Amino acid sequence: MKKIYFFLIINLFVLDAFSRCPSFSQMVERLEGVQQGTPISVKTVKGEKIEGTVEQVLIDPNSGSTYLVFRNNQGQYVSRWLKDLNPSTLNAPIDNVIEDSFIRFRSKSGNTYEGRILDRRTIDGEDTFLFEMDNGMTSRIRVSRVNENSVQVLDQPMPRLYLDGNELRQGQEITSGDFISVEVGNARMPARVTEIRTGLGGEKVSLEILSSEGALVKVDVRGDQLSTLRLSSSSRQQFEIFHPTSLSRGPPRITPKQDGYAYHLVQDMRTHQNVSIITRNTDRRISGTVDKLVGNPRGALNNHIDFREYALGKGLILDGASGTPNNLIPGKKYTYIIREDGTMAFGQVDNTWEVGVKHMHLAGDDKVVAAGEVIRNVDGSVTFNLESGTFTRKIKQYSNPNNNPDIDIQTDTYLGDRVQRIFDNEVGPGKSIRTEESLFKDLKNPSPEDLLEYCKNPTFRKFNGVDPQGIKDKFGRDAFVFPTHWCP
Repeated sequence: MKKIYFFLIINLFVLDAFSRCPSFSQMVERLEGVQQGTPISVKTVKGEKIEGTVEQVLIDPNSGSTYLVFRNNQGQYVSRWLKDLNPSTLNAPIDNVIEDSFIRFRSKSGNTYEGRILDRRTIDGEDTFLFEMDNGMTSRIRVSRVNENSVQVLDQPMPRLYLDGNELRQGQEITSGDFISVEVGNARMPARVTEIRTGLGGEKVSLEILSSEGALVKVDVRGDQLSTLRLSSSSRQQFEIFHPTSLSRGPPRITPKQDGYAYHLVQDMRTHQNVSIITRNTDRRISGTVDKLVGNPRGALNNHIDFREYALGKGLILDGASGTPNNLIPGKKYTYIIREDGTMAFGQVDNTWEVGVKHMHLAGDDKVVAAGEVIRNVDGSVTFNLESGTFTRKIKQYSNPNNNPDIDIQTDTYLGDRVQRIFDNEVGPGKSIRTEESLFKDLKNPSPEDLLEYCKNPTFRKFNGVDPQGIKDKFGRDAFVFPTHWCP
């Protein structure tokens, strides 16, 4: 679809209707003049968070109401009524621009700039970003000088891209490092994803296509050709024949075969293997009103290992080639594990229930040396802890069976140092920060809409419906689950 620049049309009828609400009026003023590609982060009045870019601002001819069309961070298009947006949650566009993004903006003095954001940091109390212009010169610019309504994202990296289902594939998600096939002329060719970016020109997937002679040809795929992409295990096998080292190349998945730094670090670390396929939480609540027959007084919630499939389908788990902290969305909260071979996996946590992204879901049957919570910061650094009842607590107990407090401190220090060095190996020396605080303490409870979405999943419904009977554990024994009644 051909994209054009446009200015926001403000629906005066809606504005009149809400003129008594200063925050709404302020939101309208901030959106006035916003252009296509402007990065945005906002919540609806029901608590739904939308992150991405503004694509269009339209007026419904039937109701006369204004609505916005967004492209979210997964490349999907969503539309919401302007009146349904919560004005107090609208973030300034510049706050939603990530590093390595090419942007265009105007200064408050009226000058137009175009280039790439290299970093974002506070210097002498001033919020600034390092900007590289087309001529290669760099300049540190104060955010206070930027006309935020003018900010446009021309091109930015995407950690993953959701591909809608068609006659060639089911709906699926791809990320950098995935092996796929692509149509070139009348033939399907094996390829590997090297980068995904999005901007005013739409999504772009950069590929290394494997020729019949084994040569690698670099190609960018856009537009209609994206509909020909699909994940392919046979492509991986063909790459293994001609280029076996490419399977362990970046984005880094460090394995024992690579003799990697992270693997050396974990060789002498104690491991723990989760054997539970069903766990139970209490005090789980919904943020909003649900039917009086839904839920239980104790707030019990059954978790099953197969909830991982739900999270995978929603693109909430980064594993394999994408399992690196460099692929985390800045500001989002994640669980993480580090396996005994040095590889990592991450689960995006959106609310207190952590459906499908608990440490048990990330690990499966794998042996784990460390686990916890992590956030990637805007400057590319990460903040992490070792909070994990499933793994960290067990590892510490095995290391200190007599509960000696001195040994407990030594174990914690040793484990924290090892994990910090592994993160540093991924994001850069000195760019990982350990904290003793929980990173999840301000998480919200899921909404009634979230619950309805969970209950659409047959596995979640099976274990959290009215009568979860006849359930076996991995050893074939009867498993204890509490009738939670979350799904009617």
